Amino acid sequence: MRRLRSALGTARLLTRGDALQLNAGELDVDVRQFTTLRAEGQLRALELLRGEFLEGFHVDDAPVFEDWMDAQRAQIRQAATGLLVARGEEQLAVNRYVEARALARRALAFDAFSEPALALGMRSAALEGDSTGALALYHDAAERVAREIGESPSGALSALAARIRAGTWRRSARVTPTSSPR
Repeated sequence: MRRLRSALGTARLLTRGDALQLNAGELDVDVRQFTTLRAEGQLRALELLRGEFLEGFHVDDAPVFEDWMDAQRAQIRQAATGLLVARGEEQLAVNRYVEARALARRALAFDAFSEPALALGMRSAALEGDSTGALALYHDAAERVAREIGESPSGALSALAARIRAGTWRRSARVTPTSSPR
């Protein structure tokens, strides 16, 4: 007991009679921090992701636990992807195409099949003036989807690629801040 209290701190262990339990309120858990920061929309949440959830952890003969762990991993990847796409859309809205494209790449690293991330990457590349890069992103994704899951990109994504290919996708006018009168 003394070693545990020394290692964890006295506030982290609760004793009730013969029972010993961790004080959840005093635990500093990266998944909790990630969830809080992501809910606040802070990209800093991504710094906490240094591998898969419980990477390297295994429990023999526990398929229910393995299913739960896989679901948690998928949920964390989806949350990270969503955060990156949301921040990328914000960058795109203020004509910061390079930043939006970088965020799209990061999102696709978490989920290579994310159509919102792919669309963000394609739109930001096209708006940046790199139609070839936008179409290459689409074609790479289409090949990967066909090869790995036997599907095709959505109609909306294919239509976006067609507009970029046809040149009907145009750079929007730059938003310039207006100065307020003094």
